[in-house]
Amino acid sequence: MQKLTLKGLKINISTNDGIFGQCLLFQKGLNVIRAENTSGKTTIISSIIYALGVEAVLSAKQGNTVLKSVLKEKIDFENKTYNVLESYVLLEIENEKKEIITIKRQIIGTQNSNLISVYFGSLITNEINQFKKKDFFLNQDGAAQRDRGFHKFLEKFMDIKLPFVPKYNDDKQIPLYIQTLIPLMFIEQVRGWSGIQATIPKIYGIEAVTNLTFEYLLNLDVMQNRLNRKEIKKELDKNKIEWNKISDYMESIAKEHNCYLESFPSITVELKKEDYPNFIFDSESKKVTSYQFLSLLREKLEECNLNTTLKIDSKELENKIDLLNKEIIILNGKLRENTIELMNEKNVLKKYEVQISELWKSIKNYKDIRTIVKLGSDEKINLAEHKCPTCKSILEDSLQKENFEPMDLETNIKFLESQVDAIDILIKSSNHRIIKLNQLENEIKQIIKEKRDLLSSFTKDANYSSVISEGTIREKISLENEIRKLEYLNGILESSIENLILITSLYKENKEKLEDLPQNDFSDKDIEKINKFGEQFLELLKSYGYSSIAKIHEIQITKNNYQPFLDGFDLTLESSASDNIRIIWAYSVALLYMTHWYKTNHFGFLIFDEPEQQRMKDTSSEQLYKTLSSVKISNMQSIIATSEDEKLLLEKIKNIKCNVLELSNKAIVPKNRWLYNNM
Repeated sequence: MQKLTLKGLKINISTNDGIFGQCLLFQKGLNVIRAENTSGKTTIISSIIYALGVEAVLSAKQGNTVLKSVLKEKIDFENKTYNVLESYVLLEIENEKKEIITIKRQIIGTQNSNLISVYFGSLITNEINQFKKKDFFLNQDGAAQRDRGFHKFLEKFMDIKLPFVPKYNDDKQIPLYIQTLIPLMFIEQVRGWSGIQATIPKIYGIEAVTNLTFEYLLNLDVMQNRLNRKEIKKELDKNKIEWNKISDYMESIAKEHNCYLESFPSITVELKKEDYPNFIFDSESKKVTSYQFLSLLREKLEECNLNTTLKIDSKELENKIDLLNKEIIILNGKLRENTIELMNEKNVLKKYEVQISELWKSIKNYKDIRTIVKLGSDEKINLAEHKCPTCKSILEDSLQKENFEPMDLETNIKFLESQVDAIDILIKSSNHRIIKLNQLENEIKQIIKEKRDLLSSFTKDANYSSVISEGTIREKISLENEIRKLEYLNGILESSIENLILITSLYKENKEKLEDLPQNDFSDKDIEKINKFGEQFLELLKSYGYSSIAKIHEIQITKNNYQPFLDGFDLTLESSASDNIRIIWAYSVALLYMTHWYKTNHFGFLIFDEPEQQRMKDTSSEQLYKTLSSVKISNMQSIIATSEDEKLLLEKIKNIKCNVLELSNKAIVPKNRWLYNNM
């Protein structure tokens, strides 16, 4: 089904002496606009493109700048000149549901050219103008995404869904804009015949845009499969990041509790019980898990509960005092290590702060220079100081290219701002580490204090005789505190293991999704479609009289970039200028032909502006007309604008169904000479 049928075009130009312009009605199948050279055929075709808001395929500029002066400034007609006062274009279109709308876009006048009015009816053939009207914006942020954006409206009208695709070197995804699809359905006269998709706009920064547009129009699964693969890989990366976060968290918790993390596993699709991580403590020269250590402390607490009213044996007392002294020495060592690490981190932070301060000074300086330049200063400003803009180190001559080009002001500012962002991340990380080290220092000091208090109590027990052991009571309190901390620690361990099991499940699920995708992302249906397209391309190429290469049957459409290749070489490099035109014909028509066999996203129309380039043979262009009126695409639409001799043209199309629109010497004429006029 045809997603968009062009029903009619009306160009209305108000001059100082009446209305000029043109009005054409189009039909399904082949339409031929014929006129002499320089008579304004391209003006007609450009007006269609302008009305659809896809003028980016005509020029890097947008708006009415792409249109000829006859639509904006003056009209020369029959030896008289008429000044243009106001002009606009109407384009009547129909969708698959037979709904008709008329697009109105101002060329010059009171209404901004980026504001498009849509009339819900046939305004060209019915000028009563009682149709509902709604305005939409164009060439602004959101024109392809927001409800009041014209291309978002056009997307809904055609009942298509434009996919979101990746940008170059950017995680951001943007729509596959309609402007990028049009070059496969519209070949313009100036640059269009220089190669397949020659006019595809690059301003949107879409990665692999020529591939994506072909894949979308043919409705290939590879496009979604590739996006799915990318998304699944992102999810797998997220799984790994979350896994590593748990590892880092458990490491920091271990450090806070004076133990270490053992046997933390690599991410896997199945986490077995024997692979669970553990917190390990050194207890009386033995390595024990946090659960084992908790059991030991509980046993000690039971002993303390039994001994609170008894004097501890002197030998046991000596052992306790000796053990506490050793523990305090070890803790003091850890405290010194932590203090050194803290001092080093603070020094690193100071360096970062100095760097970021210098960067902000440089940014301010460059912005001041930019302001001066914008105000028109002709002062010579040397931006190339042969210094690193970040660390200010002198760059050795050997590191510079012979033709060293300094960065311009904007590039310098953006670069320095990116450096600020990078160092800001480092500063935040350093501050976070300092906070953690300070916390750890306080915790170690607190533990040392508790150990010293306990040592003092046991020392008193050794020096004084008492029925009740003060050291045992203090030890009991200390043990109760330690048990509470260990219970908390084991709770963290259990919670972390639960999270690891959950991530393992997600990781397995994503791995399975990845394995389920076709190895090269092409589905069996994709291969079938590409092969069918290749067959049609070769069939058409032969019928158009391609002769540069004898082995035409060996030409293939590669799955790498969907271009025609022979023996590993781009076919266009091996072909004559006229045969390159035939390649573009065959490629464009084959795409339209695919709508006969498959459900595609092709809009269902094809526009050629002056296809008889490079003095094409009459038999070739005659065959082009025949294929465009073929029964395969009789329900589609094609429009050819040509300056071919009228008699020759009529001879070529005498046996085919065709709507000829004869403009003769001038396309833009007074209203009473329009091809269609319901005055």
